Amino acid sequence: MGEKKIFLTNKEHIITGVGADMRFNKSKHEYPLHDHEFHEFVLVTDGCANHYINGKVMPMSTGCLYFIRNTDTHTYSDFVGELFEYYTLLFETEVIEEMRKFLGENLIDKRYFSSPLPPEVHLDKAETEMLAGKLSSVFLCMHDDTEKFRTESRLLVIELFSRYFSKKAGSDSEIPLWLEYAYEKMQNPMNFTKGSERFFEICGRRREHCTRMLKKHYGVTPNEYISDLRMKYAASLLSSGDLTVSEIACECGYNSIPHFYGIFQAKFGISPGEYKSEKSRQI
Repeated sequence: MGEKKIFLTNKEHIITGVGADMRFNKSKHEYPLHDHEFHEFVLVTDGCANHYINGKVMPMSTGCLYFIRNTDTHTYSDFVGELFEYYTLLFETEVIEEMRKFLGENLIDKRYFSSPLPPEVHLDKAETEMLAGKLSSVFLCMHDDTEKFRTESRLLVIELFSRYFSKKAGSDSEIPLWLEYAYEKMQNPMNFTKGSERFFEICGRRREHCTRMLKKHYGVTPNEYISDLRMKYAASLLSSGDLTVSEIACECGYNSIPHFYGIFQAKFGISPGEYKSEKSRQI
């Protein structure tokens, strides 16, 4: 995009004495290419568009959550659908410094400020709706109670950083942030029981790229990772409770009982039934 960019200041866009502000945008209005004095979180709640960011073009869709830094130059364009809806939570750089002093350096990974493109994660429908609800609640109190908004907006910034963009202890700085997020999210039974398609959905990128990056950084394919998670879950269920082996296979996402038996035998060296009996004798 070749138009002249504009600069957005704290004075014009941040509530005085609060250090934050919010917007709920529901239109196809193309904002000029811009950078700003403040940071912002952006959550897309409906629609698709292209994100022109730091000389690159990245697709945006429902569930995309971004941390846009005060060093980024960007705008949204090429809208698809009836409307393009998104929340923005704006906050001064001093807010981050306040949080670091109180909560420590691990709150925010320094990679977020040096990477060529701003960090982003892709949330599923349920998590998008959950986060949109929180943003809406904070947004509604902005004009009614300034002091409450000051508190609630800071709490939300802390939650967003800690939940989606925090520094993982001992994490490999070479691992893409989106991959770390997907790797962690897949450890939830609600995700790994749905198989590799769920992994690709969380990643929000091409299957081939996701597979290649997972193998490069974690040494496993999506199917291998998911199989390992399912087996550990199966072993846990077999060690406690009254579920049958067939019920446990279904709980772990297997439609074929013989297939479940074969994978379990290969990993643990005994059948699921034998494993269950052995654990029962140990209780």
